[in-house]
Amino acid sequence: MKLFSNFLSSLRNALSGWRYLFVSQQNFRIQVFFGLMVFITAWLLKVKRQDWLVLLLLVTMVLVLETLNTVFEFFLDMVKPKINSYVKMFKDMLAAMVLLASLAAGIIGIIIFYPYLRNIFVQ
Repeated sequence: MKLFSNFLSSLRNALSGWRYLFVSQQNFRIQVFFGLMVFITAWLLKVKRQDWLVLLLLVTMVLVLETLNTVFEFFLDMVKPKINSYVKMFKDMLAAMVLLASLAAGIIGIIIFYPYLRNIFVQ
């Protein structure tokens, strides 16, 4: 029973962290919105299972990287509250990481959706 109690406590903590991200981080909310739009589009277009898996992995990758970006930014603000050139460079690289993942996810999403959309509009 203690093992289950520990699991529930960990789950509550994780959900609390997710709620904090959603409430406090505008970029996270935007990315969740786009992820939901991707899933709705995939459902409407009846994409294949393997395409669903790729889309799920891409959306998850972007959200995980945005979470890591937020965690590292908070950590840097705690450790080095005054902005210096190294902290700014590190934060910029973290943002670039999320941007790169988002762009790659968008390009791959277009490649996945293109045949489904072409079939609708070319008939």
